[in-house]
Amino acid sequence: MRRTPPAGVLVELAPGRATVGRSAREFGPRKSDTRFVALTVEITRSDLIADLIAALGRGGCEAIQTARSACRVDYPLADTEREAELEIAFFLRAWQLAHPGVGATLANGT
Repeated sequence: MRRTPPAGVLVELAPGRATVGRSAREFGPRKSDTRFVALTVEITRSDLIADLIAALGRGGCEAIQTARSACRVDYPLADTEREAELEIAFFLRAWQLAHPGVGATLANGT
């Protein structure tokens, strides 16, 4: 039985359990300067937040640390908010695969 994420949480990415849609990177940069609501990523290992931010940056995301184990993330190449959510979830999941046992939560930014 699938567990419903808490209110405001888009997806909880437990190790080995997340599924994400296909990458939309091939669509290129946004055609406007529109920014979508940034997403908040929280991880279970605060000592790895700088590593996560660097990895997201390498994937084209803009991320800034907002708490000991959290950061706010935007994906400026996305044309839609949903595309940004999928891309950030994809990059987060890829990072998790390199860091077994680290849980992560992706939620609407605050």
